[in-house]
Amino acid sequence: MDDTFVAQCYCYINPESNARTGRNEGNVGILGVRRGFRKIGLGRAMLLSGLHCLKQAGVDTVRLGVDADNPNGALRLYESVGFQKVYTSINFLRDM
Repeated sequence: MDDTFVAQCYCYINPESNARTGRNEGNVGILGVRRGFRKIGLGRAMLLSGLHCLKQAGVDTVRLGVDADNPNGALRLYESVGFQKVYTSINFLRDM
């Protein structure tokens, strides 16, 4: 074992946003698994652990954003643990 991180899930609660909206939401900010360690359940395990922590903290709902064209199956993973699409957005980018 070489102490290399192979997966991460960063979840958080934004109290200011919750106070402003009157909601009690948590967020999945980052979920990632290093190439070579994908397709063995690490992403699911990390996500479920993050969701458990948010539930323990008392949130009612959890939000996340995802690239719907992600080739690594992210959308399928999120839907498989109960996330539902609420809205779609389009982002633009221009090189300068």
